[in-house]
Amino acid sequence: MPKYTFEDVEKFNQNHLEKFTLTKKPERIIFISDCLEPTLTQIIIKMALKNGYLEENIFIAGGPHFAEEKIAEYQPLAVIGIACATEIMSSFNYLNNIPAQGIMLDPAKCPGKSHEQESKVDLDEVKRILLL
Repeated sequence: MPKYTFEDVEKFNQNHLEKFTLTKKPERIIFISDCLEPTLTQIIIKMALKNGYLEENIFIAGGPHFAEEKIAEYQPLAVIGIACATEIMSSFNYLNNIPAQGIMLDPAKCPGKSHEQESKVDLDEVKRILLL
């Protein structure tokens, strides 16, 4: 799996921003990495529901293959991914022109494969993307 960076995610986000903003929130799927701190996951889910996202379109994802299956099953009009850069970009390879926005986990707090610690995310950035 190739390594991706914050800059790769930002470039992807900019390239898809206009089409993403044209979609309605209930038509979007949200993938939240399973290595995110559980308290933050619950805060994000509550924020999403409060802002018009559907509970059945919010998933705790364990990697790109899970996202690929759900994208094929649900055929969303847009996707939000909250994960490390590599998981975001690898998952977004399955989008087939579906607009998306990625929100990176804090790379300094990313546990990688060890899962000995839980990752963090910038909740202000999450809120900004959810409100688009």
